[in-house]
Amino acid sequence: KDKDGQEIGQILQGVDLDTIVASYRQDIARLVIITVCVLILASLILYLAFSRLLGELVGLNKKMQVKNDELIAIGQQLEELVLKRTAELGAANTQLIKEIEERKEANVSLIRSIEEWQSTFDAIADPVTILDTDLEVVIANKAAQEMLSKDGREIVGRTCYELFAGNSKPCETCPSKEVFATGVNREYEVEHEYLGINMLVSCVPIYDQDVVTGYIHTAKDITEEK
Repeated sequence: KDKDGQEIGQILQGVDLDTIVASYRQDIARLVIITVCVLILASLILYLAFSRLLGELVGLNKKMQVKNDELIAIGQQLEELVLKRTAELGAANTQLIKEIEERKEANVSLIRSIEEWQSTFDAIADPVTILDTDLEVVIANKAAQEMLSKDGREIVGRTCYELFAGNSKPCETCPSKEVFATGVNREYEVEHEYLGINMLVSCVPIYDQDVVTGYIHTAKDITEEK
């Protein structure tokens, strides 16, 4: 264009496209090669990382399997131990029940024997008492209770000198000293002013191995015979 803006001609420029295309092709080829290398390297890294992770997971799985086997074995041992202990407890419980039943039967038999013995003891017409070393009544039959308990009190646990003589200390003529000292039976007549009767008294020592631990005191009322 001239200074007035009128078109006066054209300018033509020639460009060699082969060079540009060849340069682009080289760039694309390098880019493809780099990309492939990067992909190969990344794949190799991922493979190595995955292989290591997989190895660790396999090792961990083996360890977990070993622990699981150990837990199963321990569980089986505990189960066997529980079964064994349960069986032992069952057997012990059965034995205990058996022993309880046997003791019940023994107690019933003992009570029956005691009752039979007491009935036989009470059937004796004469007063009979069993005294310990302190001259206290341990056992007494019905006749002794009726004769010696003026106030209706139980005579067991009370002394013979209180019951027969109304004293607070042993009688001077009491044969217990000789019985305990010699272990020999004593039989004698005595007039009990406290009871107002004459009696034929028999004292028979009771032994625990070789030691006299008490004696059987039998008193027969012979007042009418006098």
